[in-house]
Amino acid sequence: MDIVSFNSLSSGNLIILLVVITMICYFILEQLHYFWWKRSSKLPGPSFTLPFLGSIIEMVKNPYQFWEKQRLLDPQGVSANFLVGRITLFVTDSALVRAILNNNSARTFLLALHPSARLILGKNNIAFMHGQEHKELRKSFLSLFTRKALGVYLTLQETSIKSHLQKWIQLSKENDEMEMSFLCRDLNLETSQYVFAGPYIGEQRDQFCHWYITVTKAFISAPVFLPGTNLWKAYFARKKIVALLENAVIQSKKYIGNGGTPRCLLDFWTQRVLEEMEEATQQDKEMPSYSNNRKMAETLMDFLFASQDASTASLTWTLALMSDYPDVLKKVQEEQKRLRPNNEPLSFELVESMTYTRQVVKEILRYRPPAVMVPQNAMGSVPLTENVTVPKGSFVMPSIWSSCMQGFPDAYKFDPDRMSPERQEDIKYRQNFLTFGIGPHVCVGREYAINNLIAFLALISTECKFQRYRTKKSDDIIYLPTIYPGDCLMKFV
Repeated sequence: MDIVSFNSLSSGNLIILLVVITMICYFILEQLHYFWWKRSSKLPGPSFTLPFLGSIIEMVKNPYQFWEKQRLLDPQGVSANFLVGRITLFVTDSALVRAILNNNSARTFLLALHPSARLILGKNNIAFMHGQEHKELRKSFLSLFTRKALGVYLTLQETSIKSHLQKWIQLSKENDEMEMSFLCRDLNLETSQYVFAGPYIGEQRDQFCHWYITVTKAFISAPVFLPGTNLWKAYFARKKIVALLENAVIQSKKYIGNGGTPRCLLDFWTQRVLEEMEEATQQDKEMPSYSNNRKMAETLMDFLFASQDASTASLTWTLALMSDYPDVLKKVQEEQKRLRPNNEPLSFELVESMTYTRQVVKEILRYRPPAVMVPQNAMGSVPLTENVTVPKGSFVMPSIWSSCMQGFPDAYKFDPDRMSPERQEDIKYRQNFLTFGIGPHVCVGREYAINNLIAFLALISTECKFQRYRTKKSDDIIYLPTIYPGDCLMKFV
């Protein structure tokens, strides 16, 4: 009996030993592969990383410090690292950044966004699309950002911004200085709902905001999909959002189908989709793949989420930088008094004439591009430089921030005059000014985003006064996952 027990125990120990040896061999081979590839590619990078985990602990602990350290390994080139079992390339050269973003296919690069992005946003998210289907969908967006449409949006944007400024003034009376990143998030979320979905969300706006925040939390949480985790909650919150937006699509189709005038982005898109459906019927062709209610709802959700993190970060930076550069704010105020002496309502034509305010907004977007990287999955082995071939399955991190700091004279200085009609650095160095991306996934809402910031800056310069309270953290930069100032504590009057 003892012999049987001993033999059984030995067998169990043998299995454990084999598993341990296999894991050790795997980790050794993994590291050898990384270091051999890094050496043959002649790339700078850490000389040692933890098995499988690589440098992920350092990255999670302080993302900004980690990526800045990585950038400094080669400020205008390519450097290497190893994250969670995958070779990672950090690309800072502007020409290479453009080359990567311009190559979007199942054989080269596809957007990664986040390890759990498909679970959080859904596999049909526009970020994961490529090829003809992607082109046709984006083509249907052309009518969403015309002068007429942008003018309609501005009215909604102004109403939302003014409402929140009054809330901020009241909160300042009742509280000490306030952290503005959260308040800017609430403003941006409300603005996006009104602009994109108009009156169709109705009384469920508060519930929608709760679901949205639940989804965004998953992007900065552990990628663990178990009941009770943030990822689990986000998965089901997204389904509720899509169901709500599907009902909005049904209402919009009914309204536009009965001859209604577009009141929001969804209406403008519905108008175009109904036209395409009519054309398909007349020509006996298949309906557009994106024309059913569920697909339209999923795409509308994509718009809502694409506009959130980046725009919220830029609103926060606008407040921080205008507080830090009062001379710039004064020039904005002077332009607003000249163009809007009686605080006239915003219109597309009026915003278009705000030359200096637009300069400031463009410089904010260059100086502090909110989405500093656009993570990519290498779908195949892709030659990048003479010495570097991107291995299949690796992460590639094209740095938008590094690109925005190349070419521009005195690039690390905040200087709105560089965007003036005289200097035109935004045109001279447009190949480096990649805040909105480039290639198949370039931001379709670029003009909308710029107009939103112009409207915000115009109104905060005339509707209120504000003061920033600086701390030791104020000059820090944090990733959430777009970049924010370390803090932005303010009071409004």
